[in-house]
Amino acid sequence: MEIHIKTAISYLMRSSGGSVIPNHEKRYLFFVVPKVACSSWKNVIANDLRLSIGCTVHKTKFPQVFRVGRKYDGYFKFGFVRNPFDRLWSCFNHKIHRNEDHNSNNYKNGVANELAKYYCFKGGMSFPDFVEAVCGIPDYFSDQHFRSQHTFLYKGKKPLTSFVGRFEQIQEDAEKVLKIIDYRGSFPHVMGSRNLDYSDFYSEKMRKLVEQRYFSDLRLFNYKF
Repeated sequence: MEIHIKTAISYLMRSSGGSVIPNHEKRYLFFVVPKVACSSWKNVIANDLRLSIGCTVHKTKFPQVFRVGRKYDGYFKFGFVRNPFDRLWSCFNHKIHRNEDHNSNNYKNGVANELAKYYCFKGGMSFPDFVEAVCGIPDYFSDQHFRSQHTFLYKGKKPLTSFVGRFEQIQEDAEKVLKIIDYRGSFPHVMGSRNLDYSDFYSEKMRKLVEQRYFSDLRLFNYKF
């Protein structure tokens, strides 16, 4: 599979870990895993940090921690994970436009800007073709929206967080976290994958491809199809 060399180098350099948002006053770190209730959690943390939210929370300038060392040993560290099959289905629905000629601030020829750097993604492509394309891209070349979730939450075999919640029980797990970080507001609504069951859109061949591609996530976070 052909990937532009500059894109490959860029993702290779950035592939270790991801965005970590700190609240030093309350001593916690949020490990961002894209496509896992990120908007909801960023709204919570922006409010907790008293940050100004513009047209979208994703444009908000959050503080960042680039190296989680011993200085954060006393911090509560948390992140959330999602069934890899459901996460990939969600990624397809949000990053690939049905119209291959669609262009906007967020899309180029029907492909979200984040994925437009890859030659393998096309506007209007089918979900089976999308799955095959993603499964041909290793994590060190992957965009964060389909990169394996353990790469955000583990350093090698060592977990970086003290709590990992699940998208499938987001309200219950979110309440636990909100209590720990002493957040007095409610947890915002979480966007799903158009309220459709992801399993309806996978063939046996696609299932096997995803199981191989996301083997570590399925094992570490105890997910299955």
